[in-house]
Amino acid sequence: MCRPTKQQTAKEKIVDHYYQEQQDNVLNTIILQQQMELEQLIQIAENLRNDIIKLHDQEQELIQRLNIIKTSETSLLHNIYSFLSNKNVLLLVSGFVTGFYIIPTISKLFSSGRV
Repeated sequence: MCRPTKQQTAKEKIVDHYYQEQQDNVLNTIILQQQMELEQLIQIAENLRNDIIKLHDQEQELIQRLNIIKTSETSLLHNIYSFLSNKNVLLLVSGFVTGFYIIPTISKLFSSGRV
């Protein structure tokens, strides 16, 4: 076997250096791509976080509005019940029903029965 000459050793070192440089370039490119993807994922996560916060705020606002509507509805129903449970109103309504519906209906029945 022959010992490699200095020239062959130098060529091998150059070739090894060239391949190592190529591998380093590929590795650096992969690392750069992964960093960019990671930054995009971080931005997406931040956007999702902000959207979730906005949705939560909107949900709280809707809950408050629903509670206000519930309170108003309860108050309105209470007022209507109080109004209708008043005896004077009951007498007034029954008088109107009697005067404008029952009496004319009975009158029509009697008048149609005579003919």
